[in-house]
This record gives sequence, structure tokens and C-alpha cells, in this order.
Amino acid sequence: MHVDVRADDLLVTADGAVSVIDWPGAARGAAWVDTVLFAVDPAVHGGVDPELLVADSPVVSGADPADVTDLLLALTGTEAQAVRLPPPPGLPTVRDLQRRFHDAALAWARRRVDGGLARPL
Repeated sequence: MHVDVRADDLLVTADGAVSVIDWPGAARGAAWVDTVLFAVDPAVHGGVDPELLVADSPVVSGADPADVTDLLLALTGTEAQAVRLPPPPGLPTVRDLQRRFHDAALAWARRRVDGGLARPL
């Protein structure tokens, strides 16, 4: 898993091939994780409903819906913690970006919980 795929981590060649770059958080895990995490990026930058982006994904369709919701809630918590820190040197706007990712992931997770796509408490 890349774990942090965003539009700025993708290089598209003239023939349309896509390469994923910037792998500092690479890890082993479920095949669907990067697809779900990447779906938050168009929500942040273009207002695209991330659920629509993953709805027909054969990779995500094999995932337990509650696991997908859990991942979104984990992302929300991670971003909530990050935005409370001072920005790193040279990256004064990163906390605003993380806040936007937090808000988009939380909104998506809430819709999934309200739709019954979470583990019962």
C-alpha cells in the first residue's frame, strides 16, 4: 500500500500511463486501502462524492463495508491529531490541507455510518 495517494503523487505520461510516486509510508495491507484513501482526494479538491468513485471498484467491492468505514474513521482521527500540531518548516499550508482531508473523510464516514455500513456498537 502507498497509504497516501493523492493527485500530486501521480505522474501521467503522454501515452496515458500512470506511475505512483512518493512512497515514504509504504506498507503491506489490503488491496482496497489505497483506492478508498485516494477517493478522498477528489472530494477535497473537486467536491466529488468519494462513494461514487469506489462504488463500482472491483477492488473495493471485496472489502467488508465496515472495514472501509473503519479506515475512514482512522483517517479522520489521524488528520484530527495532525491539524493540532504546528506546521513543519517550509509547509505553512499543510495543516489546512489536512483539515480539508479530515472534514471530507468525516463527512463520508458519517454517511456510511448513517447508511448502516459500520459495525454496530
